[in-house]
This record gives sequence, C-alpha cells and structure tokens, in this order.
Amino acid sequence: TQQNNYGIISHINRKENMYNTLLYIGMAFIFSGFGLFIVAIIMERHYEVKLWKLKNERKYDQNK
Repeated sequence: TQQNNYGIISHINRKENMYNTLLYIGMAFIFSGFGLFIVAIIMERHYEVKLWKLKNERKYDQNK
C-alpha cells in the first residue's frame, strides 16, 4: 500500500504542476495583452498628433 500512496501523490503533483503551467501561460497572455493594449493606445495618440500637425501645416501653407 505504501507504493500505491506514493503513486497517487505523484499523480496529484503532476496534475497540480500541469494546472500551474496553464495558470502561468494564461497570466502571460493576460499581461502581454494588457501591455500590447497600452502600446496601441500610445501609438494611436502618436499618430493622432502627427495627423493634427500635418493638417495644421497644410492649412498654414494654403493661407500663404
């Protein structure tokens, strides 16, 4: 019975290890998605400002 108990414990540990791995993979997806979301917001703002400058530059050129 001693070997059976160790076999069950070993199986439980492997299962917990699998769940921990899935947890870490899921957390990596969540954090990388959040990071990419922040980068997307920053880039959107960057190109919005760039477009605004370009539109103002065209208005200034047309007034000359």
